[in-house]
Amino acid sequence: MKNTERNLVYKNELRQRLNEIYRSSQAGMNFKNLKKTIVCKDNFILALRQLSLNAGRETPGPDGLKFSDVKHNLDYEEF
Repeated sequence: MKNTERNLVYKNELRQRLNEIYRSSQAGMNFKNLKKTIVCKDNFILALRQLSLNAGRETPGPDGLKFSDVKHNLDYEEF
């Protein structure tokens, strides 16, 4: 599977997950530890892929770092 196809799969899965959470909340369901549901490894990888495709990824941020400066040091477990 190509990266673009994989990204589309991740986006669709994320959209479905968020829609399910929204529908459940409209039905009166309360959530605990919602961050664990949203901040998962697949979403983290998708975000990194989206950032890597961003045309401005090599523009230094407020801390002076570019995406290429930190991409190899990013660890989902620390997130």
